[in-house]
Amino acid sequence: MLVLPILFLHPWLILSAPLPYAEWAHYHMVWLSNPYSNLNDIQAMFDNYTSHEIPFSTINIDSTWAIGFNTFIFNSTKFPSIRTILDGFRTKNIHIIL
Repeated sequence: MLVLPILFLHPWLILSAPLPYAEWAHYHMVWLSNPYSNLNDIQAMFDNYTSHEIPFSTINIDSTWAIGFNTFIFNSTKFPSIRTILDGFRTKNIHIIL
């Protein structure tokens, strides 16, 4: 491949270019890919990572958080106090992806 020798001989080509998206997107992300996940599961996952001092920067709350596909409305049965938990993540500098 021609790309590898070019990068080896000219590493400044890669180092001088800005990242195309936020730096935090390069860090460790955690998520539960269980369709039955709820508020308690997400909080327990967060607590387990932090209590074991495993670093991460992002929590991905998988697609079943909404009442329907692309409705962008939280399921209040599964996530009754979602605002509180999201604000808690933000105060700890954890990014949230839905």
